[in-house]
Amino acid sequence: MRTAAASWLWSYMLALLWGMQPLQAAPAASHDFDFVLGNWKARISHRQHSPGAADRWEVWNGSVMAARVWGGRANLQQIEVHAPAGTIEELRLSLYRPLVHQWYLYWADSGDGVLDKPMIGRFKDGRGVFYNQDTYAGRTAFVRNVYFDVEADSYRVEQALSIDGGRTWRTNFIAHVTRKKS
Repeated sequence: MRTAAASWLWSYMLALLWGMQPLQAAPAASHDFDFVLGNWKARISHRQHSPGAADRWEVWNGSVMAARVWGGRANLQQIEVHAPAGTIEELRLSLYRPLVHQWYLYWADSGDGVLDKPMIGRFKDGRGVFYNQDTYAGRTAFVRNVYFDVEADSYRVEQALSIDGGRTWRTNFIAHVTRKKS
């Protein structure tokens, strides 16, 4: 029974992927994330929240390697960050959905190997904004990632949380990403 269920699930996932990615020329928006391709270094400021104490920011350093998949309609990033608590290894899969003109950003952490639910959004005027819903401190929270200040050799990413339905946002992650020199 387990094998039959796994086979059905695999077939269903393939059918969904084929349905979401028609075999036709990719629209220009499918190249929105081309700027991330290559090898990068990242300097990350991460807000540390301690109940009963003032928040403090930690600075982490890391690297990002990104490659194009499906002719630009997807990309894969391998991220390694050195934080005081240890090394963080993540994988990000970005998939462009041409039928809805949106990007779906999936994250996985090497610690648990689970592909999280996607952040969904798009680029407009050189700025990419992506949202999902998560739990923070036992409460439902909206999460927003913004890609901006995109240049040939650098870009920025900020993450913010909202626990009041999106009325206010609190930044907890700022990444300055610069291209590694060959």
